[in-house]
Amino acid sequence: MKIKILILFTLVAFFSSLLRFGNRENNLAVLSDSDYYLDMAQVFAGQKEEFNHQFLESAAHHYNRPLLPFCAGLLGHYVMNDNYSAAFSILNILSAIFIAYLFFVIVIVLYPKINYSWFPSLLFLTAFPQMDFGYHILTETIGLAFAFGTCYLLYNLICQIEKRVFENRQSYFYYKDWRVYLNIFLLFIIQGLSYFTRETAFFLFIFLIYITVKRKLYHWKFLPLVVILFSVFIVAKIPHLIYSQINNTNMPKLPFDLLALINPVYILDTVIKLGLAFNISWLIIVPAIYYLKKGKLTNVHEFIVGWTLAALCYIAAGYLHNTLLNIGYPLRMLFSLFPLFYLVVIEYFEKKYNHPKLGYMLALFFILHVGISVLGVLLDSGTVAVHTIFDFYNVL
Repeated sequence: MKIKILILFTLVAFFSSLLRFGNRENNLAVLSDSDYYLDMAQVFAGQKEEFNHQFLESAAHHYNRPLLPFCAGLLGHYVMNDNYSAAFSILNILSAIFIAYLFFVIVIVLYPKINYSWFPSLLFLTAFPQMDFGYHILTETIGLAFAFGTCYLLYNLICQIEKRVFENRQSYFYYKDWRVYLNIFLLFIIQGLSYFTRETAFFLFIFLIYITVKRKLYHWKFLPLVVILFSVFIVAKIPHLIYSQINNTNMPKLPFDLLALINPVYILDTVIKLGLAFNISWLIIVPAIYYLKKGKLTNVHEFIVGWTLAALCYIAAGYLHNTLLNIGYPLRMLFSLFPLFYLVVIEYFEKKYNHPKLGYMLALFFILHVGISVLGVLLDSGTVAVHTIFDFYNVL
């Protein structure tokens, strides 16, 4: 069954990508963020000697996310006859498939009572933000893929160690288990690469803090493990810091402006984009909150809570950064909440409806979900682009 599900996700990801495959971000703009990533890809592929100095000076933080353009440069140059735009999309499609499949596995493991465990992943693959930004020259999808995968590996490691400790109280010492160190080394490598994707790499720290508190890992028995994990994740940042220092791609300093942070029009712009990110799902989320309070929905699992807290911190940091720089709030950052939203959606449907009505309702919801997403992508490619809602703020 899992092979069939993987094939399904691959097909859905492929068809979802068709509208924006190989496209630039902000198709109508003279200069797009995509130009920075194409510049990096060509340098990494050996087509150019160095980064464009003008680009680097004005958008250093983009150059601080080199993993996707590095891979796209090699794939585009050596395999696809210098078609770098297509290479970016292919890598993002693979990242989206990975997220969808891992999400499917997580739902099976953490929510075994959900029958349509594949449905949340279909919603992820066909959501407006994913269809609109996930398959062209941007780093959000690969960033989420690394963060999602690393958090899941970390959570599994902690759970396995706890289980062995409590099942073999007298004979098992995790600090003598070579498998623990092998897993920590694997986490070190993946987290090190994650820093090269984008700031989603910091999800892991918030996630680990929450899991440490939730599972009471601060007691003497597990505290050394927690300290080691935090230390490893900090050390894993060193290669990226070296890269940043060599290429002068550090984040710019932000001038603090309290009035900018509480600007009502900017807040409205952010709220509108949150609505766009999850469109029709809001029709389910609102009554689902009532169901959750009444105990009719399963309590949110600690893994999803940890991820959601990390996503909220990411959203807040993005809001702070973009507000102070007076640029539009990116819709894609809000989409990092997708696990919580789509899990609530599927569980609400399964609690609310019985077969065969459940199947009909899911099909109807999916059709509307895809329709709104496609409409959003088409609007975002036209003269009145959804992505440029923030222009309304500038007009005011």
